[in-house]
Amino acid sequence: MLSYSPSSNTYTAGTAISNLTITNSHSGGSNAVSSFAYGSPTALSGTSNGPAGIGTDASGNLYIANYDGNTIRKYNSSGTFLSTFISSTSLNGPGSIVFDSSCNAYILSYGNGRVLKYSSSSTFISNFGNFSSPYGMAIDASDNIYVCDSGNDKVYKYST
Repeated sequence: MLSYSPSSNTYTAGTAISNLTITNSHSGGSNAVSSFAYGSPTALSGTSNGPAGIGTDASGNLYIANYDGNTIRKYNSSGTFLSTFISSTSLNGPGSIVFDSSCNAYILSYGNGRVLKYSSSSTFISNFGNFSSPYGMAIDASDNIYVCDSGNDKVYKYST
């Protein structure tokens, strides 16, 4: 899973990306990209407990969802650990994490089949959804949240 950061940094979770190569090998004969490189990766501390999702807030802080540890860890844009943003069994396998324009965090809980909403100070606010097999989540510029539910073959849209 890859998340865009407004800063010049790009973050990935658990996947090394190799060098960019242009090829003519696919049918049709036009150029295609076979792989891409972003430089030398650096592992962040405390992300070895099943990192499953990444999000960034408006300040450029990075949040890592640790699936196996039921935690969300917060880092600055340089990759320095700042704090455990949330640590709770109610997360039950956190994955995708997005932030709205008010800095509220929305965390997709795979185990619960729900989206959990937290304030910027880590206070639980609410939850929504009843997904069969939630797989991914995104937020748009109007703060609409989209959740992929592969178990129901649907993408759901929620207004925040």
